Amino acid sequence: MASLLNLITVADLKSWSLIRNDGLIRIYKDNIVVANKVHSLSIFQEPCRIDGTVLFLCTKGSIECSIDLKKYKIGPGDLLVNLSGAIIQVDNLIDMEGYAMLISNQLLNHLHIDFSKRQSVYMSVRSDAIVNISHEDTDAITKLFDLTEYAFDIERPDADEIVHSVLQSLAQVIVSILTACDNSDNAIPKAQQTRAEQIFENFIMLASEHHCEERGVFFYADKMCLTPNYLSSVVRKVSGKSATEWIDDFVISEAKIMLRYLDVSIQEVAYKLNFTTQSAFGKYFKQCTGMSPREFRKTV
Repeated sequence: MASLLNLITVADLKSWSLIRNDGLIRIYKDNIVVANKVHSLSIFQEPCRIDGTVLFLCTKGSIECSIDLKKYKIGPGDLLVNLSGAIIQVDNLIDMEGYAMLISNQLLNHLHIDFSKRQSVYMSVRSDAIVNISHEDTDAITKLFDLTEYAFDIERPDADEIVHSVLQSLAQVIVSILTACDNSDNAIPKAQQTRAEQIFENFIMLASEHHCEERGVFFYADKMCLTPNYLSSVVRKVSGKSATEWIDDFVISEAKIMLRYLDVSIQEVAYKLNFTTQSAFGKYFKQCTGMSPREFRKTV
């Protein structure tokens, strides 16, 4: 069990590509990595977090991997969206080829492209990071990947704007595909949709940031100037789950990741997640998962 998880950045991929002398990997201003017909993912053989959002479209062969402990098998026509902060590990490759892109958090924020802040996309990706897409959508995405590479080579004063426009188009296509594939029946009336989704998105951002310290709905409601009951009601309407259930999901996911990947004691995990005692953490973990932290660790 590793002592800590690697954080893979654009700079890491740049160094890796130079070592491998892989001319297929293109990097733009240390903010975007594009790899067409990529056939090796050895940098992800150990579990790691990625500092950015990864898009991967498989065109040949297969990949076996895990994202936040969930196992996936990816084949031709499968599109993977790996959100920033998720833990990914590639277990096996069989004659694989595909298109891959990593967009740094810094650039995503600059472009106001944040897949995790699109309610329908976030719900879809969190449920299943892989979606099988049509030949038409596959063709559209590969063309946008090629166009992104072309934009990298433009030497004009407005080159950055061109690259950013292509990325905006690619993001919109991805969001459109994932939204079309979302079969959720938790939709709310159109008149309320914008406000409710905004509340949900803000709540998810806060929960993602603070779940290791705060597990009470009151904290998040207070941050958002809402009552706990109203926040829970809106979150349930949008997502089908209560605010408490979302917080528990974040905490348990973090706990499982620490227990599986980090060489730390259960007491240290409890401390890092702001539980008063190891016993309190154990009771909480068992209530949510049906097993104790020690039992979970033995399943690794």
